[in-house]
Amino acid sequence: MRSRKGQLKSELLPKLTHVIMGEEDHKHAGTFTLSEVFLKSSKDLIAHLPDFSKWSCHKLACIQFTLGTTAQPKLVALSHYQMLNGARAVAAAFNINDKHVIACALPFFRISIFNLVCLSPFLTECRIVFPDASPLPRNLYSSVNKYKCTTLLSNGAALRLLLKIGQTQRVKLTVLENILLIGDRVSQDVLRLIKVQAENVKIIAVGAYHTCEMRWKRVCSVRI
Repeated sequence: MRSRKGQLKSELLPKLTHVIMGEEDHKHAGTFTLSEVFLKSSKDLIAHLPDFSKWSCHKLACIQFTLGTTAQPKLVALSHYQMLNGARAVAAAFNINDKHVIACALPFFRISIFNLVCLSPFLTECRIVFPDASPLPRNLYSSVNKYKCTTLLSNGAALRLLLKIGQTQRVKLTVLENILLIGDRVSQDVLRLIKVQAENVKIIAVGAYHTCEMRWKRVCSVRI
């Protein structure tokens, strides 16, 4: 097996490319550690986290730092009920159903995004497509068109750059019907680019997905 981070090659697991180790002390040339994934973290900071071996799985499913937009980030605990109900609330707010194929172009490590894209298929039987492990996926256009994605999950700033790249390369997202933008205000420039690059989009929903409370707050919904 070749040991290069993000590019593992194994005959037994041919599709496996990324491995994240939960231990900081055990390192392998081809694996990431939690401190590498979370960037700002370190072995010392991780040591201050609660001992997960003492958790009650009936009361606590995960822990997550808040975004820190209105105050200093703080650690919050979520139960599996909160995670499921949060995903269900967002899916219901956006009317996600079994006919939706959602392209996720957002970082996966945020628990709110994780809940929505991982639990929605079980709640609504929709399908999720990950174009690339990046906030600006290079394969977005090809993935959306290949898998006939009906919905794009992104944010205003990233989508603006993606649409400008597509405009330069003269490719479009004609199969998209809906765009769900999380966490950012949408400028008139983005709306203009959507009309040009994704001409069949009928609804653009903009809102905030609160991590600690796990609820969807709809800011606006624009029908094209």
